[in-house]
Amino acid sequence: MSHPKRPNQFEQDRFVLAFENGSLTADTDAPLMEASRRFRINKAKYINPTGLAEDPADYFDIQVKNEALVILNWSTQTGEEGTLAAGTWVTLSDPDDTTRLVFESGEELSLTFDETGDTTLPAGRLVLECSYL
Repeated sequence: MSHPKRPNQFEQDRFVLAFENGSLTADTDAPLMEASRRFRINKAKYINPTGLAEDPADYFDIQVKNEALVILNWSTQTGEEGTLAAGTWVTLSDPDDTTRLVFESGEELSLTFDETGDTTLPAGRLVLECSYL
């Protein structure tokens, strides 16, 4: 059953982007999309069925980028976000300036897995919930 739209009710077109990474042992870059129109990332979640313990020297940074600028991040480095618990969704940290989560038409959204030291990031899944503006 549909509900009637009120005159002052604003509806946004929403979409979801999902990316599955295989097991990684080195830095990896993955272009996800070039914006065809203006949109905003509302939520970014990552899950890893195996998990990865935090470590001060051997860790991964999972980064969502707007062009070359890191806008969302999860680091398994000790003292940062820390351990990826097995089978548990984590929310990538937001920047202080939420305007960086807005993509203009033509800007590229990409994902980087940045390895430091000698570790393996098991296969996982990133889900981005977005809205067109």
